[in-house]
Amino acid sequence: MSYEIPQQLEYKEKIIFGLTFKQLIYAIIFLPIALAFLFKTHFSFPVRIALSLIPTSIAALFMFTNLPTEIKNCLKWLKYRNISLLDKNNNLNPIMKKLLPVEKIEGGILYIV
Repeated sequence: MSYEIPQQLEYKEKIIFGLTFKQLIYAIIFLPIALAFLFKTHFSFPVRIALSLIPTSIAALFMFTNLPTEIKNCLKWLKYRNISLLDKNNNLNPIMKKLLPVEKIEGGILYIV
């Protein structure tokens, strides 16, 4: 008996403490910042805790949500939002040709490579 394996199935290896490598990198980046706010500043204890919660919250957002990918997508959209398919001479725009596999345009029909 054969089973169909779903193609959208994704597995990420857990390294330590149930975290993936990417999550562990974010923890390594933001943990020293939070600890520095907590132990190296000379504010009162409640202020130090409040300051250390800021990088901790940012780390949690980056570790457990899809925020980095969404930020990258927004930046790409901002960069390429004004690019048209054709340039001024009605030739295929080279930037758009790099993004889409379009070979040529004839009569409103896109020919894809």
